[in-house]
Amino acid sequence: MVGEYVLRLTANDGSVSNYDEVTVTAVEASCRYVRDNGLLLETDLTGPYGEPDCRINMYDLADLALYWLAQ
Repeated sequence: MVGEYVLRLTANDGSVSNYDEVTVTAVEASCRYVRDNGLLLETDLTGPYGEPDCRINMYDLADLALYWLAQ
C-alpha cells in the first residue's frame, strides 16, 4: 500500500537491548516511472503503442516471434 512505514528492528540478549529504525516511503509506481527509472523487465519489449507497457503479454510474444522468424 502507498504510504510511509517505519521498520524497527530490536535485538535483546537478556541483559542489553537495542533497536534501530528506518523509514520507508511506498509510492504508486506508474508505468512511466518504471520506464524512466530503468525498472522494466527484459522481456517487456513492446505494447499496443509500440513502446513497453509494463506488462509481459502477447505484444511481447509477437515481437519475439517476429525476431525469431527473421533469423
